[in-house]
Amino acid sequence: MLDLLLYEVKGGNNPEIFIRVNSQLQIESTIKQPELYQNTILNNVHKRHKISVAMLTYLFNNQVGTDEFWNYIEDYFLGKVPQEVLESV
Repeated sequence: MLDLLLYEVKGGNNPEIFIRVNSQLQIESTIKQPELYQNTILNNVHKRHKISVAMLTYLFNNQVGTDEFWNYIEDYFLGKVPQEVLESV
């Protein structure tokens, strides 16, 4: 980032993202037009949360047997999400 930005990501029970912008111009630009600011990490977390909620909604709204339920769960954790779930997000 041309030495304009420093960041640190911490996981665990209290995940944190620390960002330091070393450019006054970048900070002023963000303050003047906050709607243009994007944070890829937070956008990704939000998207994964929406998919998780949609997946659980799908499982509990569709009556599936125990084996089928656990197959869906296993597939989900392997990255296989039903198309119907993805379309609902």
